[in-house]
Amino acid sequence: MASPESAIADKIMSDAPWLIWRMPFGDGLSTAERTIKDYLGARIRAETWRAQAVPRSMLGRLSATFNDLVGRKPTAAPATPLDADEKADLSRTLGLPGRWKMVGLLLITAGVGWATTRIGYMDTEIYFPLVDVNIDLHWLYFPFLFLVIAGTSNGVNLTDGLDGLAAGTCAISLITLLAIAVIDWLRSSPDDVAARSHEYLDIAIVAAALIGGVIGFLWFNAFPAEVFMGDTGSMALGGAIATLAILTETEVLLVFIGGVYLVEILSVMIQVASFKRTGKRVFLMAPIHHHFEMKAWSETKIMVRFWIVGAILCAIGFALYYRYYLRFQL
Repeated sequence: MASPESAIADKIMSDAPWLIWRMPFGDGLSTAERTIKDYLGARIRAETWRAQAVPRSMLGRLSATFNDLVGRKPTAAPATPLDADEKADLSRTLGLPGRWKMVGLLLITAGVGWATTRIGYMDTEIYFPLVDVNIDLHWLYFPFLFLVIAGTSNGVNLTDGLDGLAAGTCAISLITLLAIAVIDWLRSSPDDVAARSHEYLDIAIVAAALIGGVIGFLWFNAFPAEVFMGDTGSMALGGAIATLAILTETEVLLVFIGGVYLVEILSVMIQVASFKRTGKRVFLMAPIHHHFEMKAWSETKIMVRFWIVGAILCAIGFALYYRYYLRFQL
């Protein structure tokens, strides 16, 4: 019966041509990561699980697998054979295809668009703070919503590549949006508490609940991670952040409040475009946090520095909100 290491190697080797072809774009690496994460989940659930020296970081797991593929001496101790349940887990699919994710995002956008038309203070105008102008998008407002929701969801999904990275940056973004929602609620009726907007209060409560959930998750997701977010969590958080920005009418400020996610998406787009046109890569690996990993930065250093950059960008976003939305008046 094959060892777990050889089982993973066989699984990835069967897709090796596709993985190698997609490696410059990051897709092959993501597939390999998901395969190994699926295997580790199966091992934890199996009754025959035994303590073994499995590397804790994602690159550590990949390194152990590819060491086997290229014939290097494995770093992990010998493990127990796979049973039938574990083999079944290894043979399962690697998630929802991209086209169905886009269908889901379209449906969510339709729901958010319908809901915004039922809220009294919402309209199809977008405010651009730096130029201090409102532009009525009319029917283009709904494709714009899709761009905001799909872009933020996929941005958070790409950011979820290192332990604690996505959870920490999402917490910072959500705290910023919570502050905006609370200020909007207070300003909706400065003198009469009973007359204040229930909509903004509901938005603030949802944002606060999401912050609590993300921080609780981060406790176990910080390096070395014990639990993982996956596409389900990262895309849901991205969608929530986008929706909160839409409901507080600060969609344009997502360029700063979600600045880390924007950089992650742009790094992938630049990498793919450069490789297709010139055959050369701008980054050592995309998304950009993997570029710094390839430069021998530790996961913890990357995570904390991305948090710092995210906090600075959110502070800029909040300063623009204070300047252009509140006109320096609370």
